[in-house]
Amino acid sequence: MILLAGTIGLVYLSELRVALSSLAFHLLREMIEHYGRNVHRITIERDGLRNWDSKTFETKRYDALFISVPYELMYKDLVSFLYKAGIPYFSKARERNDPLIILGGPAVTGNPLPVSSIADAVFIGEAENIMEEALDIIVSDYTRKEKIQRLSEIKGVFTLEKDKPTRRIFAENLDGSFYPTNQLRYSNTSVEPIWGKALLVEVSRGCTRGCLFCMEGRIFRPYRVRSSGTIDEIISKGFSGGVYDKITLYSLSFFDHPESDSILKNIIRKGLKASVPSLRVDTLNESRLSMIRSIGQKTLTLAPETGSSRLAKSLRKEIYSSQVEEVVDTAIDVGLKQFKFYLMTGFYGETKRDVEDTVKLLRNVAGKIKRVGGKLKVSLNPFIPKPFTPLQWHGFSDLRKIKNNIEAIRKGVGRSVSSFTYTDPKYARLQAILSRGGPELSKPLALWGQMDGFLSSWRTVAVNSGVKESQYLSFWDPEYTPIWHLYIRDDFNKPEALRQVYLAFLDFQNKSFRNP
Repeated sequence: MILLAGTIGLVYLSELRVALSSLAFHLLREMIEHYGRNVHRITIERDGLRNWDSKTFETKRYDALFISVPYELMYKDLVSFLYKAGIPYFSKARERNDPLIILGGPAVTGNPLPVSSIADAVFIGEAENIMEEALDIIVSDYTRKEKIQRLSEIKGVFTLEKDKPTRRIFAENLDGSFYPTNQLRYSNTSVEPIWGKALLVEVSRGCTRGCLFCMEGRIFRPYRVRSSGTIDEIISKGFSGGVYDKITLYSLSFFDHPESDSILKNIIRKGLKASVPSLRVDTLNESRLSMIRSIGQKTLTLAPETGSSRLAKSLRKEIYSSQVEEVVDTAIDVGLKQFKFYLMTGFYGETKRDVEDTVKLLRNVAGKIKRVGGKLKVSLNPFIPKPFTPLQWHGFSDLRKIKNNIEAIRKGVGRSVSSFTYTDPKYARLQAILSRGGPELSKPLALWGQMDGFLSSWRTVAVNSGVKESQYLSFWDPEYTPIWHLYIRDDFNKPEALRQVYLAFLDFQNKSFRNP
């Protein structure tokens, strides 16, 4: 067998300015080059497909196209891309000279089945430990069928024809894992990243908290950290070229890192600017809030999810209104005036009183912020049941109830907040369908990707294809094992353990609902 240098197309299903703010995009690009392969960055711009590393985009020249799918609603973008690129939608219809379509990312790690007939292979989990072996197979002189078969034999690579479940993989040691530091230095374009010219620094991966609704915290378990020494090396290498304006520290909960304070102090000593997007209320104090202000961060982003203590306890995100208000008071005292809150609605057992508690929290906090000339932005999202979480059996709440809750919160806060945005419940409903679907959705998705419009075109496809949406939206019997568990093995999220947590949630909700 003769190994070739090979050329890989790295596809981002949006504009380059968005791709440049994606750590996964940079990680894949630099890893592919690190293992000696050519890589072309391909994005979907307003005027069509764009190859940023060549004058043309000819699909036959690529051994494979790597496509990351963070969210289920991007399945339409995926199929639309294949349509525009002239690539057959289904793996079995592709010929010898067609590139292999390799998918990865949170959406397909949680549940690859809706796109299982579209992808040639799917990386389940993290790519660092298998990228070199996968690339060797992809650029080899094996036949297309042989490549797919050999890829399926790699631990962590899923194909629909695989005769045994695929085990999710992860990098055990982040300090020893490949990390991209040339994120913007290589760029031959003047396109500005959507969040500015920031060096993206991942400080930890996974989460120990166990919030019942959070898929990302589950599918990136176990919790792992990069040492402060490694993080300092990444920052030094990144800033040596003088390209970046600031640092963005990636994690699901920054101050859960045992060396988080040292990391911020080091950044302050270097005189660098930074931002910490992921902060839990119960990890903040005056010292940490002062450091956040010292690194130049202007907006404090928090996700209390609800103002209801009862609901927070049932979701295992025990952050209460009194804690939120105390953190806001302290943040104001150290000079922070801009705040953004993320909230959710649509949970089983959520009552009118729970909604009123959320309104009360927002009004109280908004009043404090407004008195010092600050601003509070609120983002409200419907709950979506996701695979490999205890609430995967939960179902999607009644659309009318969600709309009523959103409207009640919106009216309740009125003009006390500077901005109130929310996800359209119809989009959330569709995402729930795609999150909980199986292989039978591949054909409807292929049709959907060819059509203009979004929700309206999905409705047309669903009706014409006989998609029974209710089966994906309903509450499932906890004794039922969701289909993704039959294809994906995850030692940290076994169905039996998730089931017990869900049953405890139902029991708590039922008891607390009867005895508020």
